[in-house]
Amino acid sequence: MDVPQYLRVLWRYKWLLLVGIVIAAMAAMIAGFSLVDGKLVSRTTQQYSAATTIMLGSADQSIFTDQQVGPTQAPGQTVQQTNLAQTAVVYAYLISGDTIRQQVEAKLGAFGPDDMLTAVSRTTQPAGSEQFPGKYTLPMINIVGESDNAGRAEKISQTAAEQFQTYVVRQQNESKVATADRIQLTTISDGAAVAAEGSNPAIPIVITGVGVLLVFVALAFVLYNIALSRERARVRRARASRAAAPELVAEQPKPALSS
Repeated sequence: MDVPQYLRVLWRYKWLLLVGIVIAAMAAMIAGFSLVDGKLVSRTTQQYSAATTIMLGSADQSIFTDQQVGPTQAPGQTVQQTNLAQTAVVYAYLISGDTIRQQVEAKLGAFGPDDMLTAVSRTTQPAGSEQFPGKYTLPMINIVGESDNAGRAEKISQTAAEQFQTYVVRQQNESKVATADRIQLTTISDGAAVAAEGSNPAIPIVITGVGVLLVFVALAFVLYNIALSRERARVRRARASRAAAPELVAEQPKPALSS
C-alpha cells in the first residue's frame, strides 16, 4: 500500500514537528493559564447560567377558565385591562435594574466580576432559548443569574425572584391597589445552572495549541517545496550539461598527425 505524499512529507520533517508540538504545548499553557503566587490559574473561567421562570396573572384574567371576567365598570367610567405580556417586558427591565440587584447583593454579598443578574420576557415555548426570540408574547419572565459558580448562579436567580415578588407587593401596598386588581406573580420553575456556551476554559488552550502546531505543519510543507524546487533545478542543470557535452566534443579541433 502506497503511503500518502503528505504523510511522507510529515515524516521527513518529523523533528520539526516534534519541536512544533513542544512549542504548541507551551503556547497553549501560556494562553490558558497564568502564574499567580506560584500556582497555575486558568485565565478563562467557566460561566454558569440559571433561570427562574415567573408567570404574571390576575384575579380577573385566570388562565384556567375560558371566560375572562373584566372589572366592574361604573356609568361614565372607562376601565382598561392590563396587557400582562407587555407588563412582563416592563418587569424584566425592573429586575435588571439597580434596585433588585442591590437587594440581592444585600442577601448574597456584593457581585463579583463574573456575577450578573438579568431578566427577559419569554417569547418561545418552554424548551426554547431567548437567545433566539420566538413569535409569542407571553406573560412569563425568565430571571437569569450568572456566575463562575453554579450554586451562586442559582442563588442569584432564585433570590432575585423572591426579592422582586416582595418588591411588587410592597409597591402595590403603597399604591393601595385593590386585591382584585393586583398582578400576581407565580414561580413556575427554578432552573438548574447550566454551563454557558463559549466559556469552557479548554477552548483557548485547544485553539492556541492547534494553531501553533498548524504553523509548523505548514512550515514543513514550505521547506519540502523549497527542497523539491532546488532538486528539480539541479536535475534540469544536469540534463542541460549532458545535452551540451556532445556538442562541445564535436567542436574541439582534431589533433594534427605527426609526420
